[in-house]
Amino acid sequence: MPAALAGSLVLAAITGAIRAMTVRVWVEASQALRQGTWITALLWVVSLDAHLGYDFQAEAQRIADGPRQDVGDPGTRAPSW
Repeated sequence: MPAALAGSLVLAAITGAIRAMTVRVWVEASQALRQGTWITALLWVVSLDAHLGYDFQAEAQRIADGPRQDVGDPGTRAPSW
């Protein structure tokens, strides 16, 4: 699970950095303004798709790996507290 989280954070950093290059930021009347382009919107969709795809693959791998040996089946054991 920590590897999946780390991978998701790396993916977010990369796609965020790419999207940031498509946004214009300026100050007008003491107020910061920003404006994206159609490329920014497209990159948001690509980023969402990449995250969903990554999550799907990570979950598929978790299922393929089978149950963790150190925990057992939570449905058949009493809680440890």
